[in-house]
Amino acid sequence: MIDERFFRDSAGNEWEVFDERTDSPRRALECDYPIQRDNPGLVFVSRAGRKRLWPCPDQWQRLPDDALADLFNRAAELR
Repeated sequence: MIDERFFRDSAGNEWEVFDERTDSPRRALECDYPIQRDNPGLVFVSRAGRKRLWPCPDQWQRLPDDALADLFNRAAELR
């Protein structure tokens, strides 16, 4: 199973996308964000910022890029 993906938003920013349910503590340290084990979501990380969508949709790894962009647009910004 794919545990991460990359995509570009409409502004051209590249985002790393991953599921907190299968995430490693190492990535949390690299991305400087707290892992949500009690309420995991889909996380988007880039130089442009960080976003999270709850709950993580099933089969998100298989979605086409335009559907992933829709999820990205619904995600909340993390500060």
